[in-house]
Amino acid sequence: KSKNIKQDEDVLDTWFSSWLWAFSTFGWPEDNEDLKYFYPTSTLVTGYDILFFWVARMIMAGTHFMKDIPFKDIYLNGLIRDKIGRKMSKSLGNGIDPIEIIDEHGADAFRFTLSFITSLGGQDIWLDKELFKMGGKFANKIYNSAKYIFGNIEDGETIKNIDEFTLENKDKWILSRLQKAIESTDRKLKEYRFDEASQTIYKFYWNEFCDWYIEISKFDLKENSKREKTLSLLLYILEESMAMIHPFMPFLTEEIYFNLPKRNIESKSLMIREYPKAKDKYIFEDIEKEFDLIKDIVSAIRNSRSLFNLPPNKKLEVVLRYTNDYFKTVSENYKDIIAYLSLTQSLDIVSAGEHERNKGSFVKVFEGGEINVNLVGIIDFEAEKKRLEKEASNYKKDLEAVNKKLSNENFINKAKQEAIETEKRKQKEFEDKLKGINEVLSSF
Repeated sequence: KSKNIKQDEDVLDTWFSSWLWAFSTFGWPEDNEDLKYFYPTSTLVTGYDILFFWVARMIMAGTHFMKDIPFKDIYLNGLIRDKIGRKMSKSLGNGIDPIEIIDEHGADAFRFTLSFITSLGGQDIWLDKELFKMGGKFANKIYNSAKYIFGNIEDGETIKNIDEFTLENKDKWILSRLQKAIESTDRKLKEYRFDEASQTIYKFYWNEFCDWYIEISKFDLKENSKREKTLSLLLYILEESMAMIHPFMPFLTEEIYFNLPKRNIESKSLMIREYPKAKDKYIFEDIEKEFDLIKDIVSAIRNSRSLFNLPPNKKLEVVLRYTNDYFKTVSENYKDIIAYLSLTQSLDIVSAGEHERNKGSFVKVFEGGEINVNLVGIIDFEAEKKRLEKEASNYKKDLEAVNKKLSNENFINKAKQEAIETEKRKQKEFEDKLKGINEVLSSF
């Protein structure tokens, strides 16, 4: 072997140029305004797999040459994997073309879905094209709700500041929920919790604003005395919501914001509008607590329809039996809303101590009271009981099989992660089905 081997003195490692990236891109070693302005920066976004190759070396280079670290925060992206857990790569050809997703679902749907499923700390993301349908459906929900609100504005109708009106409890509830959503989203963005911020937005806009408040507003829009207030509130919440959602879905929100009544908007563009701030004067904790109970009551009545396959147009007879004054007061104060949203033919509120539970009713018990949905003459109880018991038996067998598989170490150690996740989803589904059936059987 030759002993005359000398290491080349003019060789740098592959990552050397990357060490210097934070300041070399601004003309270093020349001293200029760009360098002074952009160095150091605030946040570096990167993957955890190059923490030593790049991030640590950037810090060392910055400390040595610039006498200051290049950034204060490091946001770690998770690695993007395909639906069976393989890292996406060109060699495997298992990547997803973002342009293809954007063409199919839209740029906002693509952007929102990714923010919804990402997580702080670099947890890997198992990405499948099907996931982007969620973002697409949410974008459609936002568009259709705005279209509905705009479609209710008639020529000559005035839109006023909401402080000019006497607010009802349902108005206070949605305003309070809006403030909570704004506060949470703003805080989560600052904490880099983009997933939790996205989920807060989704829950508020779809579940609370669209599914509950807009549905209630349809009743009020038919009354001339309430139209002006209801439209003004709907537009105010829409405007604030578009500003809140804008960082996640900039194109759709800007389009809707541009079409708001000009006298109702804060600035010409969401891009230059200040991000909304929660207003303490619109937070009503007691009203939120009341509405939680109302939503539970309405949901239970609605669920009775699906449990027994009752048609939506079937008007139900419902009795609310109270055991404490709070349940009674809330039920009476919101009786019209409960009846309207649950499509009841009759809704009676009675004392549990003075009125026995009606036989042949579906029962759901809450703290302070219960609902009784009369099913006499609507279903065959014996046949329904046999059907549910048979379903419960089948689900019990399915659950036992899944539990056996998930407790098998050979399966856990050898199966692909996708197969394990599938079994866990089945386990949760069977448990939920059994719980629901047992609730119905116990009510019989």
